[in-house]
Amino acid sequence: MDDSEPNPWPTVLGVGVLLMLLVSLALVAAGGWSWFAQFLAGSADSWVQAILAGVVIVVTAWIARATERSNQRKEEHQRQRNFRAAQAFLPDALASLGVYLAACAKLLNGAFYNPQEERQNWIVPTLEVGMRETLRESIRHATPEVGDHLAMILRNLQVNHSRITQLRDDRSLVMDRTMLISYMYGLGEIQAMVDRMYPFARDEQQCFHPTLVEYSEFRSAFRSLDIDEDEIRSELIGTLEEFTKRRVVRLNRKFQFLGPANRDIPEKS
Repeated sequence: MDDSEPNPWPTVLGVGVLLMLLVSLALVAAGGWSWFAQFLAGSADSWVQAILAGVVIVVTAWIARATERSNQRKEEHQRQRNFRAAQAFLPDALASLGVYLAACAKLLNGAFYNPQEERQNWIVPTLEVGMRETLRESIRHATPEVGDHLAMILRNLQVNHSRITQLRDDRSLVMDRTMLISYMYGLGEIQAMVDRMYPFARDEQQCFHPTLVEYSEFRSAFRSLDIDEDEIRSELIGTLEEFTKRRVVRLNRKFQFLGPANRDIPEKS
């Protein structure tokens, strides 16, 4: 049983004791069980105590359950108020994320088309402190669906920042096209997740329920990041579009998004 749920057994026990006592008294009053009536007459004090104990158990359990439910309602209302406060800043945080992701995409695009570019001159984009705090507050007070989605965005952002920083600082790291394509895909994944959150963040959508990922979401994300998924290619894994379509299937399995298990990934029109 969940620790947050009230324990129903005191109520069940108390009700059971009372029912047993009432049935016994009813049988005695109806003229049956004369031997039991004599037993009751000789043990009146004990029976009164038993009845009172049963009443106390029932009343105590009822009060405990009512108090627990009242506290849960108060906690839920407070959580909703806290999330509403954080949600007011969420659209600006998502917009800042878009600027950050576009700046990262510009670096990767430059590295892909100009491999000889001096990486030590890169200015690695940074995440605004206020944006990170908004995401953390939203995660803390959001529903599980929203919190999990924002947590994935935050984790992927940290991975992306580590990748970009390593590319700049590690001179021994060979920047081949296959690696750059995988990094561009990572940016597209984050951007697609950010785009999914916009309607809810702007209060245009009352509830947020994750669904299966569509390739069209990535296509829109790559357009926002000024990444040409048709032109970006390597001999080993093909174009970024082909690579992404393969990864979309794996992504749906990994995160187990809600929706039909065998939905076809739409082809690019």
